[in-house]
Amino acid sequence: MEITSKAEVMKPALLKVSIPLAISVAGFVCARIMSRRSSTVSSPKTNVCYVFNDEDSFHSFPSTMEDEEPMVNDTSLANMKMGVKPKFEEILGFRSQIEDLERRAWELEKQFVSYCDLKEQESLLTELKNMVLLEIAHVEFLDREISSAEAENERLRNLVVQYVGVLEYIEHWKSKNGSLQRKVKRLLRRTKQQSRVKRDQNMKIEATEAEILRNCDGLETRFNVIKKLEEEVRELHKIMIEGEVIAMENYNELGNEPEQLQKDRAAEVGELIF
Repeated sequence: MEITSKAEVMKPALLKVSIPLAISVAGFVCARIMSRRSSTVSSPKTNVCYVFNDEDSFHSFPSTMEDEEPMVNDTSLANMKMGVKPKFEEILGFRSQIEDLERRAWELEKQFVSYCDLKEQESLLTELKNMVLLEIAHVEFLDREISSAEAENERLRNLVVQYVGVLEYIEHWKSKNGSLQRKVKRLLRRTKQQSRVKRDQNMKIEATEAEILRNCDGLETRFNVIKKLEEEVRELHKIMIEGEVIAMENYNELGNEPEQLQKDRAAEVGELIF
């Protein structure tokens, strides 16, 4: 129970810590971007001011020349005006070309600065993204740790429930143990009585078996005598049968002799008559 309460308390605490951390990192990145942008914007302004200062000095060039005009004579002044005018126009042309080139250079520099800002922003955003991904991975790791702690807590809770169930089961069987012991004692007394009765019965059975064995010995001797008598009777029966056969043969022979004598006498009488 304490582990789950700690895990439930840690989850919102981790979220509270990770969100301000991400916001502070984003603010730091934005501050760096703004500082870079302000430094890059201030540099073109200085260049432009420098150009404007050059233009003022260039415009002041004719005024200085005009201030020095009373110091020369008319012929030299006329010749100077004739020579300076085409050069001044040429200088103005160069000046316009230089201004165009400076403007283009400034625009290119501005584009380059914006490109550098974008690349820096991209790198900072990539860094911020990596930091956020690391924070997310850390939060996910902590979430997994919390989940594993909750699973372990659930397993421990189940073990506690099982342990309580086992204790209740043991208490239940302890309460039944007294009645079982009494039943065992009664069964022991009954088994002793039954063993006594069985011993007496075994003694009686042994005596009966001894008597049966003695009777079996007598019966065996009688059976042997009877067997011998039966063999003698069978031999006598055979002798009687053989005697009857011999007597019948003798009787038949005796019955045939008178007939033979009568035949012999009849033959002799016949011979005497002839």
